[in-house]
Amino acid sequence: TFFCCILGLGCSLHRSPQSTLSIFFTSGWCATIAGTLIQPGWFIGASGSMFGLLGALIASLRHTLPQKKFYFVLMVSVLLSLVSKGDAIAHLVGLIFGVLFGCSELWEKKFINRVVLGISFFGMGFGLSVLI
Repeated sequence: TFFCCILGLGCSLHRSPQSTLSIFFTSGWCATIAGTLIQPGWFIGASGSMFGLLGALIASLRHTLPQKKFYFVLMVSVLLSLVSKGDAIAHLVGLIFGVLFGCSELWEKKFINRVVLGISFFGMGFGLSVLI
């Protein structure tokens, strides 16, 4: 939880809170779908989403860091995603989509953020209703 808060705050310094949440949810979805397709089974957790926030944070630093340092940070993050405990495929896919979403200007549009957040909250409500 602490790691997620730090990454979320770091991303919110470079983009809106709605954009940060949209990147969190969307990179998590992509990570879960890729993990399920490559390694069928159940995946529970937000680690793919957290790696997505890390990727978005790295992408937002691409203009401030020298090119060699940027690629070094990116390579260390890729290695971290592969050796960390849990589903390495979901971590790597979350990181990749986080970088792609972080580089995209799509997430600065309010309409896109509202659609993604609406679907996310609807899905969470549906999931909770199924559990109860």
